[in-house]
Amino acid sequence: MNAILSFPANINLYVFHGGSDFCFMNSATYQSSFPTYRSDVSSYDYDAPLTEAGDYTDKYTALVALVTQYSPVKFLTPQLPEESVKEAYPSAEIVGQITLDKLLNTLSSESSTNVKAMELLDINDNSGQSFGFIVYRKTGLEVSSGSVLKIDGQVRDLAIVLVDGVRKTDVFTSMDQQKGFGYFDAESDAQLTLDDDSVGESRTLDILVENWGHRDDTKGIISGSVLLNSVSIQDWELFPLELKGDWVRSLDGWITPSEAQSPAMYRATVDVSSPHDTFLDMSSWGKGNVFVNGFNVGRYFPAAGPAKTLYIPAPLLNAGTNELDTTSAKIALNCDMCWITLPPVVSRYLLSGLEKVEVRPCGCLILVFELFTPASQLVFRETPILG
Repeated sequence: MNAILSFPANINLYVFHGGSDFCFMNSATYQSSFPTYRSDVSSYDYDAPLTEAGDYTDKYTALVALVTQYSPVKFLTPQLPEESVKEAYPSAEIVGQITLDKLLNTLSSESSTNVKAMELLDINDNSGQSFGFIVYRKTGLEVSSGSVLKIDGQVRDLAIVLVDGVRKTDVFTSMDQQKGFGYFDAESDAQLTLDDDSVGESRTLDILVENWGHRDDTKGIISGSVLLNSVSIQDWELFPLELKGDWVRSLDGWITPSEAQSPAMYRATVDVSSPHDTFLDMSSWGKGNVFVNGFNVGRYFPAAGPAKTLYIPAPLLNAGTNELDTTSAKIALNCDMCWITLPPVVSRYLLSGLEKVEVRPCGCLILVFELFTPASQLVFRETPILG
């Protein structure tokens, strides 16, 4: 930058203020080398002069000095606003669980002869599904010993297989798994051999596909067919699992958490005496999404990294430990996927589209949709883990 400004020439900065990809708003990039599809993480801190939480960095101080040095007009630098207070709240125990099968019972489904992309579903005023997950379900399926499942089309971006509600896809532990069955970069001969527990005359096959972020493409099983022992499976039920804020906030029927055999939603209530910015440490979890009072704060995938924390701005938290009151006032954000219940008086405007309103205090409810391995609690930090 010093060489450019001394030339003299102008500069543009990308990014000056780090951000967060809330509400499934992340994008992705395509590369020529493996993995060819690389999804942006929820933290868009970007090593910017101002962090995701708006804090100053050494880079910011150096940048101010450099711009001041070369500016033809000497200007008065205003006093810097104070950084937001950060707090590591006490860990919150997971106290509730809803299995994937129970979640699907709350949704409407669409019948289809063949599998198809989520964008082709007849929902949202015929505009299809843009975000979240889609479940392809086949009931009454006969599964013989040693049966082999294969997708002869394209998966965008991760497919998890369940038989009678039990996950058959291995837990993600290595990047090389993305060459295997059910991943974006799956090799042409990738297949899944179903175990003996899957054998039966009337089984229910679910294929849960996650959209990792758009890049001028469609999502789900976007082409081809699903084959069982080389025979195409037809007559599916398609469930759009969009995880919209209103739907997330309305969930009930929670049970005591048990050993995870399928993706599930998990519930914890956080004790917040005073709302401050915080970071949720998901290092001990597998892969999924986190919702704070119905607001989607982003995705976590610690095994793939690099980010292992999710930034939670103070306005998303409510003082108190009461249960979430679904009748409290709501205000829409610019992203139509999300709703947020605001604290009694909001004085900071970290999220676009917020207005100052007053609502009754209610508890801080955090829900986690976990695909693989849940932890027993949620842990908070004052600082992020970004790499």
